Amino acid sequence: MQRLEEKVYCSKCERHTNHNIIMTHEKKSSSEDDIQFSHKYHIVQCAGCDEIAFVDQYGDEDMWEYANEGHGERVWVEEFRVYPEKSVVEGNPVFWIERKEYRNVPGVVQVLYSQIIEVYNQGYFLLATIGMRTLIEAICLDVGINKGYLYNDDNTVKENKRGEPIFSSSLEGEIFGLFEENMIIWDQAIILQKIRDIGNAAVHEIKEPSFLVFKSAMQIIEQVLNNVYELKVHKLLKQ
Repeated sequence: MQRLEEKVYCSKCERHTNHNIIMTHEKKSSSEDDIQFSHKYHIVQCAGCDEIAFVDQYGDEDMWEYANEGHGERVWVEEFRVYPEKSVVEGNPVFWIERKEYRNVPGVVQVLYSQIIEVYNQGYFLLATIGMRTLIEAICLDVGINKGYLYNDDNTVKENKRGEPIFSSSLEGEIFGLFEENMIIWDQAIILQKIRDIGNAAVHEIKEPSFLVFKSAMQIIEQVLNNVYELKVHKLLKQ
């Protein structure tokens, strides 16, 4: 079995290891292309633990460097990208988030939650933050909450200029709709509104929260998943 030319990261061994190539698909430039390149897509297997991964190997005529620390001849180099990638927060218990297992969270919500944890742990913090806001929307959609009254911070309903309560189908209204249906408590509703603001800043201002803010926000969302889907079917309620 042919071996990959360069050691790449193994998500199971948690280090760079040799990998054997199971299958390769290659694309090459033609004589008509402006830049000559070689692009290989490999399915590989770790030579140590047998874990399967995908490797993107790319090289073109502009990718070169000098050997012997810049004093030797020019040599051509290639870029190797492996998936799953090495996490930038792996091994750091302060930042790492462990994915929770839920028995009663529906498929779409569960998949979205899992993907958010995965991309966060891979270091894609902006995408994870946007996903966090989307997860709140997915929960509201799943349980049929599509509107609600808007509230002030003192738990009073907001009113328009005519003194009428404001009813909204925005995500802000949906979050308060969860509260009105007794699916979450007041403090959770207020924190979800803060998370909605963080998500909006990620979408419109390309702004990421800090590691600790994101992690604390996810802890609240996990509490909400537990409240909405797990508590109502808890076995102790049946005794």
